[in-house]
Amino acid sequence: MDAPVLIVEDDADTAAQFGAVLDDDGLQTERVGDGREALRRAGSGGYRLILLDVLLPGISGLEVLRQLRLQRIGTPVLIVSARGTEIDRVLGLDLGADDYLCKPVSLVELRARVRALLRSVQRLAGARPDASGAGPTRLALDALEIEPHSRRAWRDGVEMKLTAREFDLLALLIGAPGRVFSRTQLLEAVWNTRLSAYEANVNTHINRLRNRVETDPARPRYILTVRGAGYRSAAPDELAQT
Repeated sequence: MDAPVLIVEDDADTAAQFGAVLDDDGLQTERVGDGREALRRAGSGGYRLILLDVLLPGISGLEVLRQLRLQRIGTPVLIVSARGTEIDRVLGLDLGADDYLCKPVSLVELRARVRALLRSVQRLAGARPDASGAGPTRLALDALEIEPHSRRAWRDGVEMKLTAREFDLLALLIGAPGRVFSRTQLLEAVWNTRLSAYEANVNTHINRLRNRVETDPARPRYILTVRGAGYRSAAPDELAQT
């Protein structure tokens, strides 16, 4: 049986609505309305996805998220909050959220966002080698390595704990070294959308990924910006010269 989705929402009616939407999609759900209890449960890492409100009793949803990422819990997190300013959204993404929805929420859009996040997690899992052993079990670029089927990543042999979006971005980029991806292409591949309103998500996640994989994020070696075009990973011959 698949792991459940954890709904962290202190309003019982809202939590019930979210749960009904996910139940209709065949997803198992658990619900909690307190920040401390949410952190205790989510700290097990035993969930497919977390829907996280920000304004919670106990501790805030942002503090729950911050603590989870400090504990290297990489469970995908979709923030669903009444706090919808640009600063709020950027802060949530910077702390490690994979997506951000503002209340009042369209239940149709909520379903679409949840499906997109789960597809994102499953896509690279589909790269698992078949019984004959065909297909690479790992992708490598200089000191970076990823294992698509287990969704694990290493730098200099040390495992990195990446969020679902971070892993998908890294896998896409180092799987095609040197190829330039526009923000629209990255949105389509990783977020399953072409809406330009979400381009800021790409920039935020690229910056966060650089903080994880680069020795000096201000002078990146692996994930490069192509001005006016998008992003690419460095080609092996470039890395050999640095």
